[in-house]
Amino acid sequence: MNRQQRRLAARQARANAEARAEAQRKFEVKENIINDIMLEQFYVAAGMALNDLYGYGQKRIYAVWNRMNEIIYSINEDADNFLRLRDELKERAGVGISWIGGNNERPDD
Repeated sequence: MNRQQRRLAARQARANAEARAEAQRKFEVKENIINDIMLEQFYVAAGMALNDLYGYGQKRIYAVWNRMNEIIYSINEDADNFLRLRDELKERAGVGISWIGGNNERPDD
């Protein structure tokens, strides 16, 4: 391979690397947007359920959302917190849940 071919190959390699980096950045931005939308949907559903089932108004719904934020942040800080909280919920309220692998534990109706 002569000098001109090596330079061309190096330019193409840099362009490919830059294109891959840009594609990765765009993917991460889209992924963050999707995650934000899913989180917003979850909060809307939780707020509606609290209002429908218990008549909660703005003050109580915000209090629940704030507590949910605290719990989520504690889970994000330490993955073991999730497992501990999941087990604690099952012990305290008799509610077990595991969406991993499509399994969702629910009491028989």
